[in-house]
Amino acid sequence: MVVYSQRLAGKLMVCGFVLQGIEKSKTSPRKNVFLFKDSAELIEKIKLLNK
Repeated sequence: MVVYSQRLAGKLMVCGFVLQGIEKSKTSPRKNVFLFKDSAELIEKIKLLNK
């Protein structure tokens, strides 16, 4: 799963999710995107953190 927010990526890592990689954004080359393994737990945590 691709996460565009550095702040959200950091919160996910604090919660124990492992960062799989970092890439340059294809739409905005000055920004990075953060890659995580897609899982139901990850999606639920993102929903919880975005409230």
